[in-house]
Amino acid sequence: MKIFVFLSSYFEVVCNEFFQKCGIKIKSNGVKAEEISAATPAQTLEEALQAGDAAQVKKLLEQGANPNTEISGVGPALLFACTSQDIKSAKALLQAKANVNAVGPTGLTPLMMSSLLGNSELVQLLVQAGADVNHPPFD
Repeated sequence: MKIFVFLSSYFEVVCNEFFQKCGIKIKSNGVKAEEISAATPAQTLEEALQAGDAAQVKKLLEQGANPNTEISGVGPALLFACTSQDIKSAKALLQAKANVNAVGPTGLTPLMMSSLLGNSELVQLLVQAGADVNHPPFD
C-alpha cells in the first residue's frame, strides 16, 4: 500500500500540470511534493553530494540510496566525491559498497582523479578500499 501511495503521489505531482491542460482533474491524496522529494534517494544523493553535505550523504545511503548513482555530468558518485575532494562523502560511499574502480565519462577512476588532484588522503583511502593501482588510463 505504501508503494502505491508513493507512486500515485509522485504521478500526481509530475503529471498534474499536463492533466490540467487536458481538462482532467485528479484527486489529491494529501502527500506534499517535499515528502516525495525526500522519498527519492537517488536524486537527493546527487543534491547532497553537490552541496558537500557528507552527513546527508551518509544518511541517504543508510536509507538505501544507490552508492553507484551517476551524477549528472560527472559520472559515478564516488568519482564526484573525489573530484570535489569530499573525504567524508567518499568514506560513506565506500562503506555503502560503491564501486571503487568506477570509470567516469572521461575514463578516469576515483583513484586517478584523487592522484591528479594530489589528495594523498583520498588516494590512501581508495587504495585501502581496493582501488586498482594498475587500472589502464582512459579505459
